[in-house]
Amino acid sequence: MNCFARRDLSHAYSVGRDATVAGSGVRAISGKIVWGGDALTLRDDDIASSDIRVAIQTDDEATIHMYYNLIGYVGPGGVSRIVDGTGDDSLGSEEEPFEAPHVTSPTFQCAHPSYDWMNRVQAIGFGRAQLVRSKFRRLTADVYALT
Repeated sequence: MNCFARRDLSHAYSVGRDATVAGSGVRAISGKIVWGGDALTLRDDDIASSDIRVAIQTDDEATIHMYYNLIGYVGPGGVSRIVDGTGDDSLGSEEEPFEAPHVTSPTFQCAHPSYDWMNRVQAIGFGRAQLVRSKFRRLTADVYALT
């Protein structure tokens, strides 16, 4: 699953080659992020961490709640550049956004019978946060179910 969010563009979808979750035969998720919120912590050691919660409305009208923490390195001096966010010292530009790698471990809750298997999944995700002028622009992650 690849998730990213912007006010005008928020989707959750399978970017894999298969339309099913490998090894399980269940359908991969395809839908839209309809709600979300996060709390960001910027640490002195240039690490950003966040607690994120989103609701995904699937194409077949199920609602899946996804919860995850994420942690990532924002580069040398990255935290102070994010906080200050001004002038030539800001992090990333339109032409060359800064890409900060991150690792996450989402869990899910869903009452819909087609997706109740997700209630038993621990997942792991690897992705990138994109920053332009020290503002988070886009967050993408490839998420895998641990079996």
